[in-house]
Amino acid sequence: MKKKMKKKVKKIILTLVLVPVFMVSIYFFAVLVGAMPTIVDAPDTESAEYQIFFTDNTYHVEICLPARFSPFREDIEDVRGDSGPDEGYYCFGWGDRTFYPETPFLEDLNFTLVMHSLFRPTDAAIRISFYTGPIRGEVVTAYKTDKQTIDLLYEYIDNFIIRGEDGKFSVIPPETVNAVYGDSLFLNAEGTYSLFFTCNNWTADALKYAGIRTGLWTPLAWNVLR
Repeated sequence: MKKKMKKKVKKIILTLVLVPVFMVSIYFFAVLVGAMPTIVDAPDTESAEYQIFFTDNTYHVEICLPARFSPFREDIEDVRGDSGPDEGYYCFGWGDRTFYPETPFLEDLNFTLVMHSLFRPTDAAIRISFYTGPIRGEVVTAYKTDKQTIDLLYEYIDNFIIRGEDGKFSVIPPETVNAVYGDSLFLNAEGTYSLFFTCNNWTADALKYAGIRTGLWTPLAWNVLR
């Protein structure tokens, strides 16, 4: 009887260990498969007239678009009192409603917050940050494109921005946002953040929407830009 009980306990323990390992393995296998590009023959954009940028801090990719073409200039001016210079850029990212505005650095992460964000689908937020001109830096990738592609990217982003009954941005109170974000705006956004639809999936879907090559499924940052 004791031998049978021991065998049963061992079987339960083995199952508890192997099932999570199997699920994690399947997830990362899907990530590798998802790295395959959605567009095999990317269009030649070297002669394109405009530049957009992508910022990648290794775990989160944002899209930076010319401010002069933005349909949000009046909305931004209404909130900030200033929409910025014509030669400026607006950068957009999407993420968990609590995690994103309150946790700017990896060292700020804690187990409870990460598990909640990944395994319990949550409301979302969009961040808009502001630059006075072209963006430079080690984490920045420049991409040449045309006005139509920029318009499509703005259209995709607009589909996720929540507005009030008066048509204005639904702004997340600045006092709930980590001060390190400076003058960035955080808006309530459509969508649900989860293990299967992350900030990087959102960015990659924007690229697909605009016809820019990206990975098939991109929960991690490294396979967004192809």
